[in-house]
Amino acid sequence: GRWYAQERQVTATIAINVGDGGDFAGAVAALRHLLTPPVGETGAPLVISGRDEILMVPEAVVDTRTMPTESFHAGWVPVAVRWICADPRRYNVIRSGVAIPPGGTADVTNAGNVATHPLLRLDGPCVNPSFINATLGRTLDFLLTLEAGERLIIDPDAGNATVDGESEIGR
Repeated sequence: GRWYAQERQVTATIAINVGDGGDFAGAVAALRHLLTPPVGETGAPLVISGRDEILMVPEAVVDTRTMPTESFHAGWVPVAVRWICADPRRYNVIRSGVAIPPGGTADVTNAGNVATHPLLRLDGPCVNPSFINATLGRTLDFLLTLEAGERLIIDPDAGNATVDGESEIGR
């Protein structure tokens, strides 16, 4: 697999305050449910909104949650949460892409500040497709025929290439 920097830890302190007549107990119960660590090891996307940017971590797992009860009677409660993210990169929530016509070329630029791999998708019909990274001088060739309606997806981060969900690695 791919080597990453150390896992990212995201912490946040928030407060529940529903005001007079609000459903405080319902709000607390909903937040507890939302912040309950998952049964399996699969996390969920976490969107982080800062002053000048909105970023996303594709898979975050709640690691720690504290919700002190001493202020419940006043109708508010401070909540501290820590998420662990195995992939330390932060992604833009707006996905970008470039459509390249068959036989065409295009420049694709990484707008981020960490090296990453593009997700490549190619729709059929196509015979023996090839992807060339001119910057690195590398070529990725596939000896296969895509029929109309079939899609080849190449995910370098996962080290996989599939046609309609079926792996093409080693075929």
